[in-house]
Amino acid sequence: MTVNFFCVILGEAALTAAIFASGTVTKGENAEDFAAVCGLVQFAKAKVTDATQPQEIENVINTLVAINFTLMDDQTRATAEKHKDKTWDQIQEQHTGATKYYGNHWQRWTRVANLDSNSDEAKSLKEWAKQRNNPEVKKQIAHLLNEALALKQATAAETDKLKAATITDLQTKALHGDAGASAQIKFTESTRENFCGQGQTAGGAPGTGVKEGLYHVLLCLCAGETTDSGAGQGCCDSCNAAPNNAAWGQNADGTPRAILLAAKCPKYMIPVSPTRAELSSRLAAFAARANQHEGSGQAETYTMGKVGGSGAEGCTGQVGGTNKGRCAKFSETQILGGDASLKWRTKLEQAATAWEARQDALNKLEAVASKLQLINTSAASLLYTESAHIAQQQPKTGTQTQA
Repeated sequence: MTVNFFCVILGEAALTAAIFASGTVTKGENAEDFAAVCGLVQFAKAKVTDATQPQEIENVINTLVAINFTLMDDQTRATAEKHKDKTWDQIQEQHTGATKYYGNHWQRWTRVANLDSNSDEAKSLKEWAKQRNNPEVKKQIAHLLNEALALKQATAAETDKLKAATITDLQTKALHGDAGASAQIKFTESTRENFCGQGQTAGGAPGTGVKEGLYHVLLCLCAGETTDSGAGQGCCDSCNAAPNNAAWGQNADGTPRAILLAAKCPKYMIPVSPTRAELSSRLAAFAARANQHEGSGQAETYTMGKVGGSGAEGCTGQVGGTNKGRCAKFSETQILGGDASLKWRTKLEQAATAWEARQDALNKLEAVASKLQLINTSAASLLYTESAHIAQQQPKTGTQTQA
């Protein structure tokens, strides 16, 4: 999705921006800005679950280890058979010398030792057991196993990238801020104006809260103030439901109402694949809305949301009959540059990068699985070749017809 996403956002906003008054709040007055923020909120809600490496990787390794174990010396196999019901921790004190390396393979060896003798794998290994005195076969199987283990070892870093938490932790911080979901969102010693953004009267500084998390931005756009009834309806028709049906006051945790507001974002905005390209499109839509000059004199720069009069008194949450606004103010470098102080954007970018790294890792693991399948085929061909060779060496029986 590219520039079309911006059109979808504006279309959604236009549909919701019914213009009629409710007290001092005009329904839909912040709908377009709400939609732009929703695009990023829903990006941070893209569903991510743990991915797994192809099962073939483990299957082939297990098969090759089983074959190699079957071809090993009697003492090694006897040790595994004798202690097949024990973990390595239980017997490692008995193997501190030359047999210490058993610990590297113990779990896989005892798996073989515990196979049901009637299983297909056990029956197949009985055929391999006939090659125990064939040094060439043993050498080639050991070589193939080492090659397979090296391939698997090389995937260790890729496997770590499959964990969902690598991405979901970043998504959570993009929404709630660096402190995560357990933190409260509130303005304490400062004012809502400082949290959401100052007007020119106070110096015009960007909000200290809006740089932290996307939920903070939603609160600045949609949370009510005492004098403005139904403030949430400035964002969407049902955005003033409890707990956003009263003023968001000093020292009050805004997280519950932010969660309500985020739940009003259209579900279709949640991407299937949260890629960097998808994020760039949504950030462009956000920047287009944030790069606004608000107020009667257009002096309030890089401000999202509705302001009253000149807007010079800042984003206090009030609108009607004032020079204040229900808005979120940013700086030029935050919107048009790469200012890292906009923490939620950094987290979204990191999440998108992690998603793409995960997809690359899955592709690499699929390639490794294919290589291991070829190695497995090579191992199987050894048994077939040796069996055919033995068959050719058997004396032929039959009767000869005399002329």
